[in-house]
Amino acid sequence: MSAGKQEKHVQCAKADGKEICFYGSCYKNTVIGEPNFKTDMSWKVSLANPNIAVATDEKGTQHKGTWTSVYDEGFEVDVKDRKFFAFSHFNNGASQCEATHPGWHRDSKNPDKNAWGCYTGKKESEELAEEHLSLLSEEELATHSRMSMLQFEAVLEPNSVKAYKQPEGEDHMFLPEHDLVRRINAKQNSWKAKVYPEFEMMTVSEFNRMAGFRPAALLADTRPARPQADVFLEEEVSHLPDQLDWRNMDGQNYVDPVLNQRCGACYAASTVSMINSRIQIQTKNREKPNLDYTQVLECDRYNQACAGGFPYLVEKFTQDFGLTKSGKCAKAESELKELGEGRADHEAYVRVTKFGYIGGYYGGSTTAEMMQELHDNGPIVVGINGGMELMHYDSGVFIQTGEGENGVNGKGIRNDFEEVYHAVLVVGWGKDGNGKKHWIIKNSFGPGWGENGYFRMALGGDTDGITSLTSAGKPVLGGSNYFNEEAKSANKQVPTHK
Repeated sequence: MSAGKQEKHVQCAKADGKEICFYGSCYKNTVIGEPNFKTDMSWKVSLANPNIAVATDEKGTQHKGTWTSVYDEGFEVDVKDRKFFAFSHFNNGASQCEATHPGWHRDSKNPDKNAWGCYTGKKESEELAEEHLSLLSEEELATHSRMSMLQFEAVLEPNSVKAYKQPEGEDHMFLPEHDLVRRINAKQNSWKAKVYPEFEMMTVSEFNRMAGFRPAALLADTRPARPQADVFLEEEVSHLPDQLDWRNMDGQNYVDPVLNQRCGACYAASTVSMINSRIQIQTKNREKPNLDYTQVLECDRYNQACAGGFPYLVEKFTQDFGLTKSGKCAKAESELKELGEGRADHEAYVRVTKFGYIGGYYGGSTTAEMMQELHDNGPIVVGINGGMELMHYDSGVFIQTGEGENGVNGKGIRNDFEEVYHAVLVVGWGKDGNGKKHWIIKNSFGPGWGENGYFRMALGGDTDGITSLTSAGKPVLGGSNYFNEEAKSANKQVPTHK
């Protein structure tokens, strides 16, 4: 790693500027490449399951912190006074998760401080370093060992997972799925499906990009194994109300309007909606921001624009750089000074003080924790695998019937469709006439889709993978120098009087 003495816009890699294509959509590479920094020191870090990091720094001093994977993108480590993030390595489309591309490290509490640096990581062993074992309790070691065995049973062959792929061939128009809709509606009475004429105006690639942000098939390969499955226990949430809806909380609506997303931008649309809504909640609707999610597509170096991304990394970007009122890219304080009178459009309006996966790490969420976070702080972002069936949702409580899979009873579906994860916003929960609970979920397919842009899904357990990619952040109204100003304020000495 390099010394942490640079500004946040430091370039850690020699990016080639070429296009990288993820599942049918391409973006210009500005962050991946060979290292572009001087090595000043090395650390040794052990990553224990599920989320404990132990590091030996350049002076030989040991520190204990936390870590999480970020789906199949990479991992973030927070230890000593540093926060590290890097993308996992890939080459010619194949994942090489034993190493990272050049990433960034910074002061763990203050992203606005000129304390950024660069680093790369390489796996030395599947085992924890001997020197780090003494920092873990017996219970922590037992949990690590138990989860390691579960993961070992599901390990893949090296380089068998594709990190990305090129678009394939010439595209064709989406075909209406009338037969699929008839089969779904005949099979159950929990929800209704319908054909949406607007889908027929899309190519199959456009439809697939709108449906999600990464193939759901990777979930089993990347999600940390749990000591036990998520079992929804009513007694864990007995102190919470039977119904909750942030669209009508004491007569107030704290949720921003439904929009129709561009391309594969569900991850950006849902996360910015979470930020908008939580600002409304915190200010009791005195502030009703309508932040443009497309600035994430244009500005966020941690995600891949229309080619997809992750809510966790949008939250990270908002903490590190911020979102602007204008929709233009937020700039660091030094860059704003160079802009002079043109700085206003690039001044951050919202930052995030805390963010992360509900439960503390990727794959660690439970239904009870999701409900508690939703109740205490507002809407949360989740990833779901609703597939082709969810795309045709009209009303009711959604459940998978299996009819949306290719080759079902020899019928299948008319269009080529890859199972994907789709990011959406949970705004509350309710009960049906039989007393069964369901989530209330905001989509980003426009107000003409589903129940005025919303849908409902059964609450409890890991229905359609809903507990796997759950995250939230605490937004704050703050500019591009917010964290520096907060640090100065905290360091001011309070005068004493005799």
